[in-house]
Amino acid sequence: MTLLVILIVGALLHFEALTSSYILDDYLHASMLRGSYPAARTPLDLYDFVNDADRQVLTARGTLPWWSDPHLKIRFFRPLSSGLIWTEHRVLGDAPLPLHLHSLAWWIALVLVAHALFRRLMPERPALIATAIFALAPCHAIPLAWLANREVLITLTFGLLGLIFLDRARVSRGVLNVAAASLLFGVSLLAGEYALGIGAYVVAASLASSGLTPAKRLAGIASFGAPASVYLFLRARLECGTLGSGFYTDPSREPWAYVTQIPRRAATLLLDAWLSLDHQTLTGSTPTWLVLTLVPVVAIPLGIVVRRAYGKLDPASRSHTRVLLVGSLLSMFPVLAVVPSPRLVGAAMVGISAVVALVLDAEWLARAPARGSGNFGGLVALLLGFAHLVHGPATALLVGREFHQSSKAFAASAANIAQQIGDPGDRQVFVLRGGGASFFLPFGLTPTFAPPKEWIFIANTGHILARRRDARTLDIFTPSDQPVYALGTSNLFRRSESPLHVGEVFAFEGVKVTILQMGPNGPQGLRVEAERDLDSYPWITETKDGFELAELPGIGFGQPFDP
Repeated sequence: MTLLVILIVGALLHFEALTSSYILDDYLHASMLRGSYPAARTPLDLYDFVNDADRQVLTARGTLPWWSDPHLKIRFFRPLSSGLIWTEHRVLGDAPLPLHLHSLAWWIALVLVAHALFRRLMPERPALIATAIFALAPCHAIPLAWLANREVLITLTFGLLGLIFLDRARVSRGVLNVAAASLLFGVSLLAGEYALGIGAYVVAASLASSGLTPAKRLAGIASFGAPASVYLFLRARLECGTLGSGFYTDPSREPWAYVTQIPRRAATLLLDAWLSLDHQTLTGSTPTWLVLTLVPVVAIPLGIVVRRAYGKLDPASRSHTRVLLVGSLLSMFPVLAVVPSPRLVGAAMVGISAVVALVLDAEWLARAPARGSGNFGGLVALLLGFAHLVHGPATALLVGREFHQSSKAFAASAANIAQQIGDPGDRQVFVLRGGGASFFLPFGLTPTFAPPKEWIFIANTGHILARRRDARTLDIFTPSDQPVYALGTSNLFRRSESPLHVGEVFAFEGVKVTILQMGPNGPQGLRVEAERDLDSYPWITETKDGFELAELPGIGFGQPFDP
């Protein structure tokens, strides 16, 4: 009954996430499925966004902006998740709600499997608490709102099932349990690279568990290591992974960049997970020193109460707790390849939920000499309880609401722009300035998700000054502290280590963009030249209220454009 209540409460909390419209890559997938994406895709490679073979055509069509790295690659090996997207669109259609209900089914399956795992490793009461913490954690809000991110739920479901069978093998000599675990780990990996985080628990179980024979330790590692080796081989053979992006840092191609990002990204994810934060609390603009300072401030009191709770456990529970805690820490390393976000800590939350539940049970519910809010342990437990049983669910609700509102606003604004410019299929459309949503707007303008003939995104920034030199020439300038496009980890298309230079020219059909001026943070001046009058093209600008048509200044005049 308690488990049913948890599922009902979770479904209600995530209601607005489940009623979202398409978000970001969802538009790209819909375009691929309709055959209107500039490069053809098969049912199993819908997560192949940019590769060597089609980078040029994607740049020519404007799917990639003019500043994209010439070696940019963004392709993920997720054949199972891709195939499920292809299948659901064939069966359920393109309407978002049935597709989101499919995501809800995976969330329910994940919560049930997580509960089964907790029941094997913990007493019944803390297992239920851990299930509630895990089910209502903010890390699930984005995968439920964002259809393309559903692979997190799929990988964790199969991965945790694999851990259950591996634990069965630990307490018995059943070779079939090891084989079943290995098969489930393989399926999890085919759903997405997030499954590598599950391998952290396998390693932790093989190394930190007490009472295991060397043969069982080796069998445990091999159960995940074998399918992971095959997965990584296929991933490399198919040339999947990322390159040249600031947002992604593939450790196999850019190991030094990956290593240098570890302290900041690991600290952010630890704080996101243990404090149940949303994706806007710790951002790229948060000072690194502050993020790194917060970790020991949080970790020291947590360590004290976790140690106290650990001391009250029986030997078997202690062994399981070690595995869960170590596994939660190690599981973060695979996701350090991407800009931190709570959506990345799903695997880590398995162990964190269990450890927090044990602390709450020991400090609040178990009969012990010292408990309650009148002592240090009770106070920290109170804060943990608030973070994961009050703040966490509230954060999940608010994140789902945010994505619901932003996705609906995007769809409405895209429809409004499409109505104003008419059929964009055979036209060149300019985006004078815009934010991240402008990258996906070309796929939201028509019912077939077909982008215009050419989408020319000029400036991905805030304030700009547009100055008209003549009928076919427009100069763009930004403030001294603001480049034309975002730099660093927020730039999906180009890493900071690959700078541009004054005089570089980027040509499109009948249009060229020339860099006029460089600042300390990147290009700050551009010249846009076209073969015909600039007023003959549709010009769009993105503001805080959505997208709107932009009217260029007259010849010899300048005009500011703001978000």
